[in-house]
Amino acid sequence: MAIEELLAVLAREAEAEASGLLAAAEAEATTIEREAAARADRERSAASDRLADAEARAIRRALASAERSQRERTLNARARAVDRIFAAAEARLEQLALERWRHRAADLAADTVRFLEGRPARLECPPEAVALVEPMLAGQSSVSVRSASTAAPGILGRTEDGAVTVDNTLPERLRRQRADLAIALVARMGEISDAMG
Repeated sequence: MAIEELLAVLAREAEAEASGLLAAAEAEATTIEREAAARADRERSAASDRLADAEARAIRRALASAERSQRERTLNARARAVDRIFAAAEARLEQLALERWRHRAADLAADTVRFLEGRPARLECPPEAVALVEPMLAGQSSVSVRSASTAAPGILGRTEDGAVTVDNTLPERLRRQRADLAIALVARMGEISDAMG
């Protein structure tokens, strides 16, 4: 073989090897590009998921905060309503006519006397209620009844020595029962609110 032929063979072989190396390099570059694109997609997806999770947490926190604020406003509004209701009820009880509580006068007097524990005492009640209370005191020489024009409806009892006072007036009984009544009232407000949607 002549040198020219040998050079031509070597050139073809070099060209073939170069083509093979070029094809292998292109294949490797394509694989690297695909892997890089896949990795970038995974990282984008993970970043997107993290962002979505962070946004979801932020939304949940904002909703929880809004719900707490709404509950607080609702509870405050209910508390103000309860205060107004009790103030109105107390004002009405202060002025309640005897006809409306006549049936309770003897029981109120008996309860008052019982809590005075047999000590010498005086009961005070509105003038129109004295006639209802006096018969209940028959046989109770240590307890007297006195008309008090400023007395609230109901009975107020005091021992003669001032050591014990039993306030069984209707406004005071309402004040003593306020906590239990307020709970029931707020529960009823909730039921009404729920029913209204």
